[in-house]
Amino acid sequence: MATPTTCPGGSWCSGTGLTTVSGTCAPGYYCTAGSNSMYQNACLAGSYCPTGASGPTSCPDGNFCPGGLQSAPTACTVGYYCAGTGLSSVSGGCDSGYYCPAGSTDAHGAPAGGQCPADYYCPPGVAAPVACPGGTAAPAGSTDPTQCT
Repeated sequence: MATPTTCPGGSWCSGTGLTTVSGTCAPGYYCTAGSNSMYQNACLAGSYCPTGASGPTSCPDGNFCPGGLQSAPTACTVGYYCAGTGLSSVSGGCDSGYYCPAGSTDAHGAPAGGQCPADYYCPPGVAAPVACPGGTAAPAGSTDPTQCT
């Protein structure tokens, strides 16, 4: 008589005496060894669970995972930054005079954003610098069009 084996993590097994797994764990869920349902454990806020996950994965830097059965991380929202791992919401807004594209990791828009360059202005919440109107100029770090003279 064969020795029963435990269903491996990331999969689920329905019934007894199976020779193969019943399937992989559903996206947004994780299945530890011995799971008997594709919906065994719901992924929690601050983590995500792709199809076939054997455990939750911490949300990476520059992303947030608000919960609600995340199967992939969400890039930090334009105009905001997400500093650190395991976040369930954005860390805060981009500093005035800086621009923060999606996925920024600090208030100065790293790694792809930065200080607003000369001849542009950066109001709060912008993904990219806004050019001063034709024939005007502004110093680096400008925050509104009134600084374009």
